[in-house]
Amino acid sequence: SRDWSSDVCSSDLVPNHPKHYDDSAPLDGSQIDTFEYVFVDCVLKDGVYESKEAFLERLSDNTLPLPTRIVDSGRGIHAYWKTSDLDAMSYLRLCKRFMRVLKTDEAVGQIFQLMRTPGTMNTKVHAEFVPCELLYEDDKIYTCEELDKALPPISLEDEAKCKQHYNYFQCNFSCLDKYSNRCG
Repeated sequence: SRDWSSDVCSSDLVPNHPKHYDDSAPLDGSQIDTFEYVFVDCVLKDGVYESKEAFLERLSDNTLPLPTRIVDSGRGIHAYWKTSDLDAMSYLRLCKRFMRVLKTDEAVGQIFQLMRTPGTMNTKVHAEFVPCELLYEDDKIYTCEELDKALPPISLEDEAKCKQHYNYFQCNFSCLDKYSNRCG
């Protein structure tokens, strides 16, 4: 059994992962059945934040719960909130809500999501490799209710997107928990 930081390839990790994973088969999302983290990816090229420091300041401005883990991906910042009672649908909803509040990359927040592993090189730009580094980590674990209370409600459009993504995975992969309403 792998833990959340196990490599899929040299620089990728799967924050929400399979409880049991057969190394002889490729990881394609059908095995994801353990949801422990809600996370966002601040991509500087989007122009929302002028620097990594500006995003880090936003994370620490006391308007949201502090992330459990912060990673400098080399080209941006990943923020993670460890959550004790997370399931697939709650994960999707909370990711969307954090993305809206923090104005981060909307491509992140799928059930099968690869992120960068601290201690590796970000090789996205050929010949311009940059290190991926752990900036902060603590042992705080949130409940869905705590995160839910700290965030604005989900929009009807985002709720529909979450349901569509969840239903796609539920129809194509049998491993996901039953539809849940833990976090609105």
